[in-house]
Amino acid sequence: RRPGGGRRPKSTSGMPQPTNQTARPEEGAGHDLRLASYGLNDQLVANYATLGITALHAWQAEALALDGVLEGGRALVYVAPTSGGKSLVAEVLLLRRLLAGGAQAKALFLVPYKADVAQKGVRLRKVLRGTHMRVADYAGPLGAY
Repeated sequence: RRPGGGRRPKSTSGMPQPTNQTARPEEGAGHDLRLASYGLNDQLVANYATLGITALHAWQAEALALDGVLEGGRALVYVAPTSGGKSLVAEVLLLRRLLAGGAQAKALFLVPYKADVAQKGVRLRKVLRGTHMRVADYAGPLGAY
């Protein structure tokens, strides 16, 4: 797997694409690309590593470095190709907020299709293994499953 969690898109659509498996901090236009540097605890970083994710793409680091984004004071809208790593940016922001909110914190991760619900649930369960956080899947009229 590549840094940032995505597969190499067929079309780069102008997005810079890393060519190596591991990214060095100096490759991110001045931004640290190591996942561990984005406020996630050691367990989450280790869980991502088991999925082959230890670093961000440069564009992900740039998006997270925008003023107020990591702190939750500013909304972020970004576009990237399919499998370009958009979900990882959302997960980092979501996990930071959950960690800051403590054991009673809750979050909602929306996906566009019912089929994506189970897939995202499986991934998040792997990421959250060994933490106090849990995942519940909900899909339209099916409710929790």
